[in-house]
Amino acid sequence: MKAFSIMLSDNALQFYLDSVKGSSTNLDEAISKMRKRFITPERTLSLTREWDSTALLQYFSRYPEKPPKDVLEIMVARLQEL
Repeated sequence: MKAFSIMLSDNALQFYLDSVKGSSTNLDEAISKMRKRFITPERTLSLTREWDSTALLQYFSRYPEKPPKDVLEIMVARLQEL
């Protein structure tokens, strides 16, 4: 379970330390608690809306000084975060 906590940061790490570590007996249980806390219907809907509304042309407008390759990489990085 140590490797699991290494992957976490910010709010997820704090929740893990406060509410999951020590109370979960195995990795599956820890993952289940984390999912219940962070993967809510509202969050899923918000991420889906952002994904659906993402357009390359918007990114070109947002970063007019960057070459197209860099703009595409920025957009792909953002989508990977979702």
